[in-house]
Amino acid sequence: MIRHPPAERRVDARAEVAASAVVLAGNRNAGTFLVENLSAGGALLVGDPLVCIGQRVKLLLSLVTRPVLSLMAEVIRRGERSSGEMTFVIEFRNVPASGQDRIQRTVLAALERRNIAERAPDLRREVESPPT
Repeated sequence: MIRHPPAERRVDARAEVAASAVVLAGNRNAGTFLVENLSAGGALLVGDPLVCIGQRVKLLLSLVTRPVLSLMAEVIRRGERSSGEMTFVIEFRNVPASGQDRIQRTVLAALERRNIAERAPDLRREVESPPT
């Protein structure tokens, strides 16, 4: 039997960002977590909040130089890395247009910074050895 890799479910661009998030599960503070990557649709967080897949949570997302963004989300996946570090993925629910815009601007800025950093060695070579 031929096995095909699972189809990519993400529809939004994602990027590594400098952000943290407080996760509230019901009346309980499940913790503050590092946001490893972010997209308009959700985020990958590092740590173990002791919440279940399918559980609805409130996320207080702290983006650098921006006020905290309060979002509703659902835990859609939990995992453990080979290092033993726990991660979980949340999917945003009913995000207002202003929140979507802030997230998308943050992701776009991070992608642009990454693109510039990846191109830096090529640009340095061009400056140091211009074509003849």
